Order: sequence, then C-alpha cells, then structure tokens
Amino acid sequence: MVAKICTFTRWQISIVRYRPEKAGIFPLVHGIRTLALENNVLDVPSTKARLKGLVQINAMTQERADTLLEALEFFMAQRLSVALSTDDKHARQVDPTTLTALERDLLKECLAVVKSFKNQLRQHYQLEIA
Repeated sequence: MVAKICTFTRWQISIVRYRPEKAGIFPLVHGIRTLALENNVLDVPSTKARLKGLVQINAMTQERADTLLEALEFFMAQRLSVALSTDDKHARQVDPTTLTALERDLLKECLAVVKSFKNQLRQHYQLEIA
C-alpha cells in the first residue's frame, strides 16, 4: 500500500509511485456519481453517460465534463498499462520514472483536475471542517 501520492512544484513532480485508482479514478467516478444522484441522473450505465446527463440538464458545463472524462481516461489507461506490463495480477502502482515526459505532464494536469474537482465537491457539499 502506497500512501504518498504527489507533491509537485512548478517545475518538478516528485512521486514515489502512485495508484491510479486512489489518485484519480475513485474520486472522479464517485464524485460524478454523487452529482448525478443529486440531479436525478439515475438510469445510466457509466460515468461517461452520467457526465452527458449532467451536461444535458445544465448541472455541469460541457468543457468541465470533457476535462473530467479526459482525466478519468488517462488514469484508466495508466491502470491498464500497469496490468498489461506485468505478470502480477494485483499490480496497481505506477512508477512515474517509467513515464515519458508527455505522460508526466499529463499526470500533473490530471492530478490538478482531480484536486479542483474535489475542491468543487467540498464547497458544493460544504465539507470544510472548521
């Protein structure tokens, strides 16, 4: 189990392995599911369909939905890449040193998207602890 996710400065990302599920997939999927439940977008089979439903009822902008979906797809691709690159069926950790420069940049952007989405949910549901 890896607890460290990320600390990054303007020029450098310092990650000691991360789990795509914990870093991005879980917060995105369940945050979108929560918004869909609140807005009665119920009979949809996937996160992508929930995002479309939220856009259709103007609960979310198309741009925001596209950004969230792109981040989710990146994390899912990383999880799949790790699963396919090893014989260990339980391997879930991504080593950032194995990523290309472009993938590291995408990782930074996707982590920022997740952080802003979590902040949006925290404010929307007033989850700030005093």
